[in-house]
Amino acid sequence: MKKFIFFVLACLLSLTCFTGCGDKGETNVVDNLKGDVLNLDYSTGFDAYGNYNSKLYAYNQMDAIGGDPGAIYVPKERDVENGGYYYVYVTGGLKNLFGWDSDNNLYGYDKDVETLAIKCYRSKDLSTWSLCGSERGYTIIGRKGDWEEWTLRVPCAPEVVYNANENKYYMYYNMISRLRDNGELKREEDETPEADKVSYPRNKRNYVGIATSDTPFGPFTPLSRTETVTVGSSSVHQSVPCINFKEHWGLPEHFAVEDISPFIDDDGSLYLYMKSIYNGCIYGMKMSDDDWTVPEWDTLTCLLKRGYSTVSSGKGKSAVDDIEYTGAIAEQLIEGPNMLKHNGEYFLTFSMGDYLAQGYAVYQSKGTSPLGQFRRVGDDTGAIVISGINTNNFKGTGHHCFVYDGKEYFNVYHAHQNIEVFGWDRYIHADRITFREIDRETIIVTNGPSRSLQWLPEQASEYTNIAGIAKVSSNGGKGTEYINDGMIPYYDYNSECVFSADDAITITLTFDSPVSIVSVMVFNSFSELSAFSKIQAIAFELAEKADWMTKQYSYAVVTDLKFPTIYYDEEGIDGSMYKNCAPAVAEFNEIKVKSISVTITKNDRLKEYDKKGNVNTSLNLTEIAVLGRI
Repeated sequence: MKKFIFFVLACLLSLTCFTGCGDKGETNVVDNLKGDVLNLDYSTGFDAYGNYNSKLYAYNQMDAIGGDPGAIYVPKERDVENGGYYYVYVTGGLKNLFGWDSDNNLYGYDKDVETLAIKCYRSKDLSTWSLCGSERGYTIIGRKGDWEEWTLRVPCAPEVVYNANENKYYMYYNMISRLRDNGELKREEDETPEADKVSYPRNKRNYVGIATSDTPFGPFTPLSRTETVTVGSSSVHQSVPCINFKEHWGLPEHFAVEDISPFIDDDGSLYLYMKSIYNGCIYGMKMSDDDWTVPEWDTLTCLLKRGYSTVSSGKGKSAVDDIEYTGAIAEQLIEGPNMLKHNGEYFLTFSMGDYLAQGYAVYQSKGTSPLGQFRRVGDDTGAIVISGINTNNFKGTGHHCFVYDGKEYFNVYHAHQNIEVFGWDRYIHADRITFREIDRETIIVTNGPSRSLQWLPEQASEYTNIAGIAKVSSNGGKGTEYINDGMIPYYDYNSECVFSADDAITITLTFDSPVSIVSVMVFNSFSELSAFSKIQAIAFELAEKADWMTKQYSYAVVTDLKFPTIYYDEEGIDGSMYKNCAPAVAEFNEIKVKSISVTITKNDRLKEYDKKGNVNTSLNLTEIAVLGRI
């Protein structure tokens, strides 16, 4: 595995003026610069050992192992000691696997402990993760009295929200229960596992699990209700799930649910979204303002149904079966809901397909209230939130959540090990999202799945992407408005939101006031057929002499900036090695500039010939990021 550590950039000066010509007779733009020109020494992102500057860049590594992530950001204003971190929680637990003595007791814990569950990782930059769960990396101590009495397995799909009134963190997850149809708890000795699958199938025993903690990393205490049931001639007191739809409404069948996702609206109201195993629909309901373990039962609403664009349902008990569907569409199963609100619109997103498949992906629907009605966003407009099916970066990019750090939104999702190996083993990744208007519809757009250097979250770095404040111009091509819009197009619906050209091109970013910068990232095309192999020059119009300079220069230049070979097959044989929308990076000593000009010649294309054998001149740039400070 690559070592991702911060390396010190040795910035040596070349005090001679640079002159020369580009490839194949093309004039180098540096020749036209007037005044003294400084040839900057620069690094290109990764060094020979795979290290990169983690104070400037993020990269989707494989530090956090697990699936079905739920994530939150804890600000330092809330928690001085544990704030300033993103926390992510993943499916699973430590149960009868390892760490047990000969008497089946967990080493270091008393005999009442049955399991440790829900791993928690944390990161300052959504890139480098470390285990932080209070119990050997896990967040829940499962004790026989409050855990295994009604639960049968380790929990799945955890998500956490913060209750400001109680100063507590609430974790919601789905758990397989031991409750029988008659309300009695099934004991392990009652039946063999084989018989259990037949007489007590999983789709009748998935419940909402709830746990609370004073810290984001635990330990979380599982919550339950105590009820009395009659077993034979005896009354038995037992712990049962906080939320039991069948019991509350007296339903003839179990209403089992999974993939529980909490959402706090602007007014502080808490809503839970979940997938019903009973009918495959996505449901939502409001929780009590006074008690986040108690639903407002009459608010249960069916919101999405597999195979249909819109759904109408009754409320409460009638929402279980009183459902009408319209707008038939062909699709696979849906699961993993998550809610996001932006400018008064509610975005109910969900995963579609089999989580073991490469095409597992996230889609979106929209509504005007937290409980709908919701309408699927059309494919042409931008139904996909994130998918790796057409990329060379990651596959199986699903079961996601959104995290907001006070400045930016990110999509946190799991993906398979690589584009060829897929299955249960998954890794946690994160990419920036933006909200864009496509065909007069505002949608969520993810800058990914990325497998290349990205600029760090704004809150995590001294330097941020300031390209957006620049005015962009060019001497040809089209699409300058997309150069610094913050969106990196990965999908058909935004594939034309790029800068494109068929000739030599110079793009200039001009700032109203001088800015201090340390890096420029030029993001290549989604397709290698319209990608550049190198950048002839990046010219910086200097505003002043930097402290490290020996004299005043008019311009500084980075020349011959190559697209890194770690992002493609240098032999040109294996197209699957091309990493979509990856950047060429120039990092240098801090300079203060008025403008930045990027020049790519007509001859500097990654593929010399197109698919028809013609000389390839096509060029697409998906974004330019400038890391600096105002």
